[in-house]
Amino acid sequence: MFSSKAKQVMTSFDLAAIVHELNGAVNGSRLDNIYQISPITLLLVFHPRQNLIIEAGKRIHLTQYEVEKPKSPSLFCTILRRFLKNGMVHGVQMENFERVVSLDIAQRGEQYKLVCEIFGKEI
Repeated sequence: MFSSKAKQVMTSFDLAAIVHELNGAVNGSRLDNIYQISPITLLLVFHPRQNLIIEAGKRIHLTQYEVEKPKSPSLFCTILRRFLKNGMVHGVQMENFERVVSLDIAQRGEQYKLVCEIFGKEI
């Protein structure tokens, strides 16, 4: 019998599958905008239309659901937008089967890496 905490965070196997899916879905896409929808959750909106949810320590996945966006961006979100908005995604990686996913984004001739840690204190 599994405990109720079994799926509160993603495993390395889950992330490997998501990374494979993201490479097909967002690789070559333009990052339209970034929203901070909670203190630990980001929504990345890509063109063509893809929505990516990143919740620090818990999950990363595509969604088709409409997510309520804040009316004004947080300071953290503003900084991310300054460097990443309208950038092109050139790859999504998972290093050494660790629960860390990175997105390579090129914007205005610069290369950036958005690193997402998907491991929390509760495992």
